[in-house]
Amino acid sequence: MEKKIIFWSGIIPLILLFVSLLFYFTIYNKNHEKMFYYYEQGNENVIGELRKIPKYFEKEKNIQVYAEELLLGPRGMYLRKVFPEGTKINQILFREKKLYIDINNMALQSDISKSYNIGNSIKLLRKNILFNFPEINEIIVTITGEEPDVVITD
Repeated sequence: MEKKIIFWSGIIPLILLFVSLLFYFTIYNKNHEKMFYYYEQGNENVIGELRKIPKYFEKEKNIQVYAEELLLGPRGMYLRKVFPEGTKINQILFREKKLYIDINNMALQSDISKSYNIGNSIKLLRKNILFNFPEINEIIVTITGEEPDVVITD
């Protein structure tokens, strides 16, 4: 009888540990690696950073989390943000392989020291999203609901 109690008192914590680890790796550890492209400071060379971001079941939510992380900026000090400081996403809509992204008008602000070009910023935003979400065929970027009057060459 005592051997059974000792056996079960050793097995039960191991079972609980196994179930806890299984729960952690299947439910809570939902991250995936994504590539983030940024321009180098002072030129238009594009450099990539690999980061882990949370993964969700909804495709639209994954795109929104990725785009918000992209707008936060690079980790590397030698890289610059895609858009000027304060640029935020107003809305994202993903329908029939087409992505609509609306950003606030801070994207139009120009910091003289960074010399942002709205056309290049939109081009880099598209490059990032198309690389990380190949199921998207077309991206339409608007700034406070209106398409910017710029020519973007891909």
